[in-house]
Amino acid sequence: MKSHTDTLGKTLGLIAELQKQNAKLQEQHVELQEQNAELQKQNAELQARYTELQRQLDWFKRQLFGQKSEKLIDLPLDNPCLPGFEDKKSADESEPSTDIVHEHERKMREKNGWDEIPADLPREEIIIPDPKAEAEGLKLIGYETSEKLARREVRFFVKVFKRAKYHCTQNVGEPEKTVQNL
Repeated sequence: MKSHTDTLGKTLGLIAELQKQNAKLQEQHVELQEQNAELQKQNAELQARYTELQRQLDWFKRQLFGQKSEKLIDLPLDNPCLPGFEDKKSADESEPSTDIVHEHERKMREKNGWDEIPADLPREEIIIPDPKAEAEGLKLIGYETSEKLARREVRFFVKVFKRAKYHCTQNVGEPEKTVQNL
């Protein structure tokens, strides 16, 4: 009988220990479920952010490498404009002027702002010499200047191209006069 009581005591002790372990495992299960829910919420937020960033990256790629028709799309109102390129239409909402052409009216085309370069952007001058002009004896009288909007990394600047203009200092086409010995 003593062996039955010893066995029964051991079994009851084992059951009590298993119940404690079961309670701990249930607590861990609840904690893991809470962590899982939090991680799923964080994953959904990161997925949404990734989708938005991918959309922005695609838009920038189209602006930089896309066809001309893709580059001239209107910006959404929630996106800020680059400095110096603010929307001039919002400041001046008047209708385009019209010219009267024989038997009909034609609307004047609005400027899209692509030909206007802000004066406050830094400029970088590139002088393009004409090597054959100096060899022919031409004199430099000035430069023909053209500007092109450029960017380096994330900075915008204006490249100013100066092409040398010359005028001839010799009489071209007239025979040279020779001095005769008397």
